Amino acid sequence: MTTDLTWFYSLPPADRISLLRDPRQRLTGDLAKRLFLQQEAFMTQWLSNDGGGSVELSATAVQTLLAVRAQLDHWWQSLDGDQVDYIVQNRDGELDGSYRSVVQAASLDPVTHAPHGQLVVTVADNKTGRFRLPELIRIYVDVRQGVHPPA
Repeated sequence: MTTDLTWFYSLPPADRISLLRDPRQRLTGDLAKRLFLQQEAFMTQWLSNDGGGSVELSATAVQTLLAVRAQLDHWWQSLDGDQVDYIVQNRDGELDGSYRSVVQAASLDPVTHAPHGQLVVTVADNKTGRFRLPELIRIYVDVRQGVHPPA
């Protein structure tokens, strides 16, 4: 799976939530402009005969986000209820070090079990073991919890 998400991480959090929720969406307004201005213009523009059109992520970008989402869905479904509750409740703060392996498991490919380091990396406090959720996991949890980016 290609996981070069540099373009994704350069976007504001609300855009990342929106795109991870629906990579196939039509891009409008500021989001379309931000993506267009990036060096990796991850967009395809469709023009219709009536002069209208739409802008979407490129097929490669869509497939990358769908693959990431599928991997994170697989991880999320493997968690028990207590783990889900703890991660949801603490997604904006620090998690106990005992949850580090639970979160790191999100980086494992569901078929090969090979790690994807670009997908999930945790950095823990050396003294307490506490850590914050990696950005992609926090965004994913927001998507799962129905957090909607501001309009």
